[in-house]
Amino acid sequence: MSPAHIEREKLKGQSKPMFYQGKLYPSARHLLLANPALVVGGDLSKAVTSLNDKARRAKNKGEIENLSIDDISAKYGLPELRFVDDFDGWVAVLGESDLGGLFYES
Repeated sequence: MSPAHIEREKLKGQSKPMFYQGKLYPSARHLLLANPALVVGGDLSKAVTSLNDKARRAKNKGEIENLSIDDISAKYGLPELRFVDDFDGWVAVLGESDLGGLFYES
């Protein structure tokens, strides 16, 4: 494997993308790392769990689909994402679709 691939951050297929202030993040963890003010008390894992729980409840109420990265790839016929730096290109393709009900918006 090349050094460039070793340094690339991998994504997990079960990650659930989330919206925050008009930007789509690959997961709750990525959203919180980019917006540290949202991490109450400084406990990142607790904040990630809280966001994921809120998204799960919204899905159970039928408010959102809360699809995983793999689910979105299958639904829209998009290539599977494996690295974070591929995410923006993938989002551009999704932008042509109605994203309203797919993701939890924090």
